[in-house]
Amino acid sequence: MNLWSALKSALRFPAYGGQGVQTTGFHDWWMWEGALRGYDFHEAAGDLYRNGVVMACAAFMMRAFPEAPLHVTKENEDGEEDNVARHPLTLAFKRPNPFYGSDCLWQRIIFDRSIFGQAFLYKERNAGGTITALYHIPQHRLIPQWDTSGKEFIDHYLFRVDQRQDKIPIKDLVHFRFGGDPIQERNGLSPLSSALREIGALNESALYRGQILRNMGVPSHLLQSKDPTRPMTAEQAKLLHALWAERVAGANRGKPIIPNWALEAVKIGMSPAELDLGSMTYESADLVCGLFGLSAMVIGISSGTAHKTYSNFAEAREAAYEGALVPAWKQVAEDLTLQLLPDYSDDETECVEFDLSKVRALADDENALSTRAVNELKSGGITRGQFLTKLGLQSTDEDDVYYIPQGTEVLPAEHVGAKMLTQQAEQKQEMQQAALDGMNGAAESSGDAAAVQNGAPQPNGRRPGAPVA
Repeated sequence: MNLWSALKSALRFPAYGGQGVQTTGFHDWWMWEGALRGYDFHEAAGDLYRNGVVMACAAFMMRAFPEAPLHVTKENEDGEEDNVARHPLTLAFKRPNPFYGSDCLWQRIIFDRSIFGQAFLYKERNAGGTITALYHIPQHRLIPQWDTSGKEFIDHYLFRVDQRQDKIPIKDLVHFRFGGDPIQERNGLSPLSSALREIGALNESALYRGQILRNMGVPSHLLQSKDPTRPMTAEQAKLLHALWAERVAGANRGKPIIPNWALEAVKIGMSPAELDLGSMTYESADLVCGLFGLSAMVIGISSGTAHKTYSNFAEAREAAYEGALVPAWKQVAEDLTLQLLPDYSDDETECVEFDLSKVRALADDENALSTRAVNELKSGGITRGQFLTKLGLQSTDEDDVYYIPQGTEVLPAEHVGAKMLTQQAEQKQEMQQAALDGMNGAAESSGDAAAVQNGAPQPNGRRPGAPVA
């Protein structure tokens, strides 16, 4: 395509609101701000996914996100949600397209969403309009477009490949967003856009460490003659510089240097240990992890090893799922319910969800809930039907019974109140009888004492004071 054709193609799909100039998913002001300060943070950060810490966080999300299977639920008459078996949307994700499977599709989507704040799912349709395949389109190839009249939030998307531009209707895309960009409000927000300085610092640190290691960890030196009366000539300095660079760097590093005059090497740089490059970048690495909702300990980078133990690693891993993955599952499910489910069903009581009970890292929470439900059932706090519901199982009217702790007696729910009143009445009657017995015993004791004082015969027939035979 020549320049004139490219220009006509661009004019055929005008870019409203400055969207057409966007290429990276970040604001142009980052570059201008860096240029004004004499340092381009955007350039220093480079391609974000090429940074090791960023990719470690993204890879964690990519590995973990497909763990939760997708399903469709339907609200029943009681307001509870039931799974819809073999729903067409669920089946569509089993084999989304002929080229890659469901896990790979989700990994592509969560990669874009985690790093760039947005991702796209394309709906391929046949001539009749039925969806036949689902594909991921890289986010940098799609740009939202809208009419300047403001009647539509988004009218269509501009799809760019090489020098080609095409329109894609909004009905053929699912646009996953993380929040909203404050400047380009039709796009999602990339949390990493606020950490370009830190990512640039991590890149510079990695580059510097590589250079040091390539030079055998030897810092810079000042080479000078030991004898002040024999200054080094320009030709000698040039030869010595070439010899030093050859022997302490590259593939020949470590070879001896044997000059033909007294030479002194003065260190003017610091060794890697003195620089402490590792801890210097810990704060930047921790910030990047935090923007993903993760911790350095879970990712396995050095800044998290100081506090890492087997016990708190499990807690950190669970916190990573709760802080990063659970919100992502929830929001992606909402986007699918809004933008994809209507293509498969007109039932407004249906919604898309991810089954978190299948996620191994959250199994401890499920075990804790199960243990609590068992204890509530044994103590008579809930019915057997409520217990089964807590476990996600079906219950019937026959399960509307309580288990009373005394002998695990089974009673219908409507009889429990009457039984409790009966037990309370029986306890009250026993207390009253015990009080009457106590009063009768006291009366008999006082009567015997009076008889003794009056010389009345005792039950054994003897008078008081009479000798015993």
